[in-house]
Amino acid sequence: MWLDSNFLKNRGIFSICSSNENVLDASIEFAKEKEDFLLIEATCHQVNQFGGYTGMTPESFSEKIFKKAEEMNFNPERLLLGGDHLGPEPWKNENADTAMDKAKQLVIEFVKNGFNKIHLDCSMPLKGDSDFSTTLVADREAELCAVAEETYEKYGGNRPVYVVGTEVPAPGGSTNEVPEVTSIEELDEMIEELQNAFLRLGLKNAWDRVIAIVVRLGIGFGGDSVSEYESEKTKELCTYLSRYYPSLYFEAHSTDYQTAGSLKQMVKDGIRILKVGPALTDAYRRGMFALNFIEKESIDEEKQSRLVENVLKVMDEYPRYWEDYYNSVGKTLRLDQMYSYFDRIRYYWGFEEVEKSKNRLIENLKDMQMNLIRQYLPEQYEKIRENKLNKDPRALINYEIKKVLNDYQKSVILE
Repeated sequence: MWLDSNFLKNRGIFSICSSNENVLDASIEFAKEKEDFLLIEATCHQVNQFGGYTGMTPESFSEKIFKKAEEMNFNPERLLLGGDHLGPEPWKNENADTAMDKAKQLVIEFVKNGFNKIHLDCSMPLKGDSDFSTTLVADREAELCAVAEETYEKYGGNRPVYVVGTEVPAPGGSTNEVPEVTSIEELDEMIEELQNAFLRLGLKNAWDRVIAIVVRLGIGFGGDSVSEYESEKTKELCTYLSRYYPSLYFEAHSTDYQTAGSLKQMVKDGIRILKVGPALTDAYRRGMFALNFIEKESIDEEKQSRLVENVLKVMDEYPRYWEDYYNSVGKTLRLDQMYSYFDRIRYYWGFEEVEKSKNRLIENLKDMQMNLIRQYLPEQYEKIRENKLNKDPRALINYEIKKVLNDYQKSVILE
């Protein structure tokens, strides 16, 4: 397996954290075009032994990704699957013993089905916890690692590599509050507690395969704002990790919407794994909305897909994916639902009525007018004129996603 500390010594890697079909297709296409490596991760909420909100288990998700890679003639040896936030997060409101039992089964299913990059996350208190501490978090992550190692020994494949941490942003998106950068003292305590917990369970060999630590890096995003990465604020922390723990690197969550320059600086500073998800589905949303505008201009009203109208209708009917994120009302709420950095609209593209609208939209725009493409998708227009892109609606959407991927790909290559 190519992802290890030696790999990260020479370059970074970005991780695709999305189950969106177009994002996955565009990511595989992009990696093939660039002849680069590809890391795709599934979170504990998206994919788990009960199906997650996507309806997929680790087995079905793995099969789907490798089937896509085969159909697109992408070298499977350059493809790696990861499990993100593997732990009791989906069951944190259940009793600790029950939640941890489910978390262990979650880890088993991921490792058993070929997920080799394992992010262990027990950073959330569980029902019944009377003394929630760094030590408790470390002990729980070591327990899950032991299960992962046992599963690997039983089923074989590539040995897992691990990402750990006791201060981890919640899966599924950021909040409006961006935490302060982790201190050197907190980092020391974190690594010491985790290492001791691993060693107590006889997991020295597994500890040697811990490639990254998750800490607070002062980045994130709110509904209409992005907290930019500031290298000066992390300089001491990054230097300290490099000096005293040279085989470890930082993994950054919520890197979405950072500038290309910030992403590149993060990799230079030793933050070698960049997680991205909402920025990719937001690019997909931009592409779909642009096509919807083209459709309104060019297709008779009775034949239109009404895609935007229908996805907003579904969001109103099923608010559970956005109601904890948007506190606005009226027109401002509509703007949040459509354009917020949180991109909670990403949870609604798979609803049956929305799927029907998407299919109608694609069918309606098989032969778009070039002047409308120029108006709403000007970069794609230029590529079509240069014979580097075709007019297929899916290709136009994928190009929008690849623009984000390109920023990441250029950032992870050290000069």
